[in-house]
Amino acid sequence: MWAMEMHPNDRPTNVRVFQSALEGKTKRPEVTGADNLDLGINKVIRSNWLPITIVLSLLVVAVILTFLVS
Repeated sequence: MWAMEMHPNDRPTNVRVFQSALEGKTKRPEVTGADNLDLGINKVIRSNWLPITIVLSLLVVAVILTFLVS
């Protein structure tokens, strides 16, 4: 599973490192999770505020039009 991690920084750096871990000569480095926390929901919302606002606005317009037409 280590070799198939989603983020490239979480994978083995090369085949020799991976082979060494498989053979038990070295241990898999501990993942602190600090790198993965950089994409928290607040950061994602802040960096994509314009598309989120547009989508929510279109949703509100669609709901209003649905009730006005029916």
